[in-house]
Amino acid sequence: MPVHDRRYRGWDGPRRALRWRFLILARHALRTVFATRFATLLFGLACLIPFGYGLFIYTVHNVDLLLSIGAQAPPADIVAPPMFYIFLITQTSLGFLLTAFVAPTLIAPDLAHNALALVLSRPFSRGEYVLGKFIVLAGLLSLVTWVPGLLLLLLQGSLAGWSWLGENAGLAWAIFASSWIWIFVVVSLSLALSALLRWRPLATGALFAVFIVGKGFGEAVSNIAATRWGRIVSLKDVEGTIWIDLFGLRDSNFAGFLPDDPLPVATCWIALAVVVSGAIALLLRRVRAVEVSS
Repeated sequence: MPVHDRRYRGWDGPRRALRWRFLILARHALRTVFATRFATLLFGLACLIPFGYGLFIYTVHNVDLLLSIGAQAPPADIVAPPMFYIFLITQTSLGFLLTAFVAPTLIAPDLAHNALALVLSRPFSRGEYVLGKFIVLAGLLSLVTWVPGLLLLLLQGSLAGWSWLGENAGLAWAIFASSWIWIFVVVSLSLALSALLRWRPLATGALFAVFIVGKGFGEAVSNIAATRWGRIVSLKDVEGTIWIDLFGLRDSNFAGFLPDDPLPVATCWIALAVVVSGAIALLLRRVRAVEVSS
């Protein structure tokens, strides 16, 4: 029977600066992200769709190529803010599915198996632990939302002329801001629900309920009470109102995506701020090395 040497050995490798030590947690958490084929498939699909949009933008500016294959040339103004808005809706939908199946694997196992005592016994604070988990999901969702969105915007600018990009410079801010609004909301909520429920299937179902059931409940309240304020519980409507405003589509025909009597934009900003703040507060409260019951 072999006898292994288990004596303590000091770490002789490179040491990370204290302000960046949360990246250690992020690096190890990233290993669990693609543990399932479904998560890998969703991320791969979300990365492929921007290539399709890029091909579409390229063919729009190459009419000869379309005519050579017998296709009808699309109108020159088809690549406009509504197209980038639809792109963002598509990407965030896939990103939501990815988050729903990945987020519960980042925190719930540590809480369910009482592993936080081991993690927090190292020089990590609760805030750094949460930040390490948050940055993993935020980084992945950035790769499928605002990063490809801005690249598509640059592609359109290079093909249509940089004057077009100057006239539509607000699109860059709209894509970036809308993506990060959604990222903060969905990541903070998914991690908070994961920490609260501690069971992956239940946390995934709860996240779907918050966004899908919440929208139905908000519409029901609005119809029964004959008021628009029931939609305040629908995160989808709240985010959609802010997105439409950022993309400058409120006064266009594309505003049909909004209800007939949408909520004020300022109210939607306040509602999202309350949701994110509450989710982060709940997350920090649940992330403890030990629980003391009175």
